[in-house]
Amino acid sequence: MSIQYIFYNNFATTLTNAITAGATSAVLDDVAALSDPATDEVFNLTLFDDTTGDNEVITVSSLSGSTVTIARNQEGTVGPVGGWAAGATIEARVTAGMLGNMVSGGRGL
Repeated sequence: MSIQYIFYNNFATTLTNAITAGATSAVLDDVAALSDPATDEVFNLTLFDDTTGDNEVITVSSLSGSTVTIARNQEGTVGPVGGWAAGATIEARVTAGMLGNMVSGGRGL
């Protein structure tokens, strides 16, 4: 089974609650533009902090309400040691890994 990436244009929001370094889910402030990935779909989001330079690519495998199920530290990125604070910025960005692993395209929303 191949994985299909879902792509989003200009999606940005913030974390509702802080997440620890080992968190496997996160609550987002605004998910209106997102859809729950099918079994063979995922989408990547990037957490970042312009003041510290921290950034972390996460892969989202499901969406339930405002909660996303995530795989952390993707594509060689590592989030801050203490995790991310509530209000941290999170965006849908095209990543090198997404482009390098595309098999047959993605579903744009």
